[in-house]
Amino acid sequence: MSDEDILDRIRELEPTIDAIKKLQESGLMAALETLAEQADLIINYASDMEILGTLSLLFRLMGIADISLGKINQEDLIKDAKEIDWASLFKMLFSILKYIANDAKNIPKPAGKQKLKDALGELRSPETEYLMKLMSGISSQIMSKKD
Repeated sequence: MSDEDILDRIRELEPTIDAIKKLQESGLMAALETLAEQADLIINYASDMEILGTLSLLFRLMGIADISLGKINQEDLIKDAKEIDWASLFKMLFSILKYIANDAKNIPKPAGKQKLKDALGELRSPETEYLMKLMSGISSQIMSKKD
């Protein structure tokens, strides 16, 4: 590559270099760099805002719920919402959805009655025990009444 070719390339890039200089002078380049550096924090904040928006919608619907279900204690609802481990809950829900979308179709259809030994083996699995405890906990929460 000759010196003339290099100078031609530099001349071609001059408008771009001038535009970048103007962006630097105006402060827009610094703002873009900050946005790029803080992208993770911004995304996390936005996802938290979606959760808060959902909670806000629930609070707006409380007027209707008050009429149909009786009085709802908003302080208890706020306290309970703050105690929920949202990250774990969403992780579990997305795991279930991912399984349904990708793997549930691979479960073989039953060809007949399952043998008792196989059925007992499934019942004794750690996954079934976890599921039974989870369902029992949900059931006890539904059946319990706060006064």
